[in-house]
Amino acid sequence: MKNPNKSHLTILRRKQVEARTGLARSTIYAKTRYDPANPHAYDPGFPQPISLGARAVGWVESEIDEWIRDRIHAGRRVLPGGHSGNASKHPGAHCHLTKRCHSVN
Repeated sequence: MKNPNKSHLTILRRKQVEARTGLARSTIYAKTRYDPANPHAYDPGFPQPISLGARAVGWVESEIDEWIRDRIHAGRRVLPGGHSGNASKHPGAHCHLTKRCHSVN
């Protein structure tokens, strides 16, 4: 019988991380390493890979999932006045932010 208090950890390989995040291989590695030539690519919040062997790395699935949730939350941040940061992507949702408003029947 499994211990219900024991957490289940899964290691994702690079191609799985690419599929989950939608990021390219080079972008994933750029996010994990600071490069003075490209400082904007580094993301200190992106999970660091763990060594699985001499030439193999992986990422903890829960850390990747948390990073994705953080990106979603950041993209949907509520602006002052209760407006969503991505309101312009939804037709009609932004009309009260502009001087011209469209009526909905």
